[in-house]
Amino acid sequence: MNELLSLLEEDAALRTRFQSAFHAVLGETQAVNLFAEAGLHPRESLRSEAVRRMAERVLPSAHEDAHLLKLIYRLNPDDRYIPGFLELSDELFARTVRVLTPDNDPSAWHRQRTDLQQSLRLLRTHVAEVGLSPELRKRCQPYT
Repeated sequence: MNELLSLLEEDAALRTRFQSAFHAVLGETQAVNLFAEAGLHPRESLRSEAVRRMAERVLPSAHEDAHLLKLIYRLNPDDRYIPGFLELSDELFARTVRVLTPDNDPSAWHRQRTDLQQSLRLLRTHVAEVGLSPELRKRCQPYT
């Protein structure tokens, strides 16, 4: 990772082409599912979840490439890279962000910001739904 970052930091023309390609991929994807669904319990039964996953492997949908979550799952089909990502130093993370962000382009991350805002709205609705569920209300003590 350090070698790639060093190369991109030293070569402005290569960095510009890399940023252009990277943001072209991001511009064609939506991150709402990535931000809103990660870490939430499934809302489907085990059987329907299994059938959906098998169908996705055999018959991928036409919209699959538009979701960043699907792309990340295809690039990292298991959890072995998560610990390394979580242990990135602040300096390495900052260098990565600097290399990926084009100079003088305040709109570079606009779509991702918009997707994150929409995801937070969806999460807020999900939390309210769980909080109002009969199962959770049964476990709560009445206020006096």
